Amino acid sequence: MSLLRSKAINKKQILFITIAWSDMSDLLKRSTMRIDINSNLDIPNCNQMINDLKKCHEENKFMKFFGVCNTFSLAVAKCLQEEHIARSAANRAKSRQRQEDLKRKASQAF
Repeated sequence: MSLLRSKAINKKQILFITIAWSDMSDLLKRSTMRIDINSNLDIPNCNQMINDLKKCHEENKFMKFFGVCNTFSLAVAKCLQEEHIARSAANRAKSRQRQEDLKRKASQAF
């Protein structure tokens, strides 16, 4: 408790920092394997964010290594993750429909 008082940080701030760091590190862990980022992808929602990230990297050739463009990078990672989840859900729905069709055809054959 004395450490909290000496640093003038309260428990709410520590909790917020902990949650924010865990969310960011979790997102970074999931976004380490990423497709080649270019604006020609068929992901219309993310193209503007990708262009902003590239622009930030071009404008900050050295400072990008110190986290200047991290907000753009996290936004792109989150957008790509959301697109991946949406594609996965659509593919699962297609797969279920295909399996139901195959079961129906198999039951009609016998």
